[in-house]
Amino acid sequence: MVGVDILMISNSNPSSNIFGWLSKESKTVMKFGITPEFVMSSYICDELLEEIFKRLPSKTLLQLRSLSKSWCSRISSPDFILTQTTLQTARNYQNILIQHRTSSFQNFFTVHYQSMLNSQYGNYGTRPMKSPNGYIVGSCNGIICLRDHYSGNFSLWNPSIRRKLTLPYPFFSLNNYEIAGVGFDSKTDDYKIVILSCFRHGKHKSMVYSLKKPVWREITPPSSRITCVNSPGCVVNGVLHWVVRSDVFQDFILTFDLSSDVFSEMTLPEKPNQYTKQHPIIFNGSLGMLVSTKDCYHRVWAMKEYNNVTSWYMTLNFGDHPYEGIHAVLQLKNGNLLIRNHNLVMNFHPNGELCSVVCMPEYSTLSIVGMVMYVESLALLDIGTVCNTEQIVLSHETTKW
Repeated sequence: MVGVDILMISNSNPSSNIFGWLSKESKTVMKFGITPEFVMSSYICDELLEEIFKRLPSKTLLQLRSLSKSWCSRISSPDFILTQTTLQTARNYQNILIQHRTSSFQNFFTVHYQSMLNSQYGNYGTRPMKSPNGYIVGSCNGIICLRDHYSGNFSLWNPSIRRKLTLPYPFFSLNNYEIAGVGFDSKTDDYKIVILSCFRHGKHKSMVYSLKKPVWREITPPSSRITCVNSPGCVVNGVLHWVVRSDVFQDFILTFDLSSDVFSEMTLPEKPNQYTKQHPIIFNGSLGMLVSTKDCYHRVWAMKEYNNVTSWYMTLNFGDHPYEGIHAVLQLKNGNLLIRNHNLVMNFHPNGELCSVVCMPEYSTLSIVGMVMYVESLALLDIGTVCNTEQIVLSHETTKW
């Protein structure tokens, strides 16, 4: 019977049927002394199997690791993890991860699929899932960088495979004025976390941590004295970008090159003033800037030629959204803008029309504290430790889900 089953499956689509069948019937197959490699090699060459593996969801790959030692070794190898993660990101399978917090400081998250974001008002994400303590610093290739509120420790977390890596504490004292970001250095295939500690009196200190060289090392800080960071970090062309303010009350874009570990500065598209707030965003794959004014008007600028400040041009102009409390802006695959404030996540058409409210807590005891792009990947599989992110049930007093 096993041979008949294998023959039937070999005539079907391997990527949609064979792996599910192997997972379900693995004990029966093994009882007859037939390995998954034998089943697959009877009709799929090794090169094609590799291509299929790279395109499978992360959760399916985790299940396949338990069927074969050779498959486990292949899927767990750093080269395969990097290739699968890069492919998933390049294919733009990115969704939205939203972090919530209750009045009792319980953190949880929901994942919202871009294909469902144009639904009517309401919550259209996964069931609430536990998240490690801390606020979101940034995300990269499925890795969420978190900073613990109390200990100050940084951690890297991959929700799709439930893996977490806690970084050692930096050897210098941190303070309230800090800049932090996470990104991927494509030249060395390495993830990096950078922090800049901004002291009111004395010199700034900056450090960078990489997964391939797992120690904090001090680097040259920016030449300007930074007193305030006005936006989360945004990675474009392998460079982190923040909007910051100097000690002489000048706002500008602070950049950090993830390959050279060098800080630089860039001019904003509009002259800063007390009535506007500017957020760096990724717009059509290029560096963009959302400019919000107190009279509820918003403009999106884009940089046609990277690092050429004369190439800034205005591409969108819309209004009807409050200025106060904008914390994050993301562009979706369809061109819409996702804007988050303290307790709302709204989906806007480029013409300014509100398409949907993606996330709207029904009680004042619930707040939205983070929003990032998120792709399911195998990142951290070879170095992280298991992290519990099971579903949680929130009380009726907290929210209706």
